[in-house]
Amino acid sequence: MIGANSFHALSDQHGSIPTENSLAWADQHTFPDPESRLGPAGSWFALLTMGGAVEMLKGVAELYGSAATSPLTRAHFPVIRSLQEHLGRVVWLCEPAFSNTSKAREDDSWELRHFRSILIAREWVDDWVRHLDLNDPFGSDIVVARSEQVKVLARANSAADRLGVTVKQAWPSYTAFAELIEVVSDSLHAAQRDLPTKAPYKRLSETSHGGLFGLHGDKSITGGGVYRFEQDNASLDGMASRVAWWWTTAMSMLGAYYGWDTETALKPFIELWQALYE
Repeated sequence: MIGANSFHALSDQHGSIPTENSLAWADQHTFPDPESRLGPAGSWFALLTMGGAVEMLKGVAELYGSAATSPLTRAHFPVIRSLQEHLGRVVWLCEPAFSNTSKAREDDSWELRHFRSILIAREWVDDWVRHLDLNDPFGSDIVVARSEQVKVLARANSAADRLGVTVKQAWPSYTAFAELIEVVSDSLHAAQRDLPTKAPYKRLSETSHGGLFGLHGDKSITGGGVYRFEQDNASLDGMASRVAWWWTTAMSMLGAYYGWDTETALKPFIELWQALYE
């Protein structure tokens, strides 16, 4: 739980508020009118998504903690994959240019960041409409929600046109979020330590989706020629190290974005990671 605690301690220390003049603070204060109320969307959802990732991390820790009595063969992979996608989204929310295919104008260095906030607002309104469709399709709230949905989509399309993309092109897929944390981790940690093998990432993707590579990686054959899924401790270690790798990346990105001292908060986690898996 040391990784989860590092995030909560850091967030509580700052009251979940970005440091003045940090990137997150600037995101909230540079958004042009008449859409300035959308300014905090990117930074707020980055923090909320990291909180969701904490719950995934705690789930992984619980599964690993009981592996001696309830062997882990496949149940941890979907949780880890979800954690991976959460952390990839955090990275994109902190720095949207990492996965952007458009080009912002040279005279507006905040354009991509503002666009990201509009995209996030659109996602939130779409979720609001879907919720009402399921729970109160004939109520008065859905009329308001759909009206807001039209307005936000128009804002998103207008911003996308300025950047030479479509809204669909600009929004990363779940797979793209998963790949993003992998690529950025590679870039951030390459100079600090030997990079872990990519085999755990391959097995994670394949196993989560029922691919043959994952199925063969998890199975063994008994003396009677019967297939069994059995715990592979080397695989568990590889996946745990991978999770620590991604977690350090996302925490570092979030800390830099919010202007928080992530290095100090992460020190106990990194020391434990290196002692166990490096």
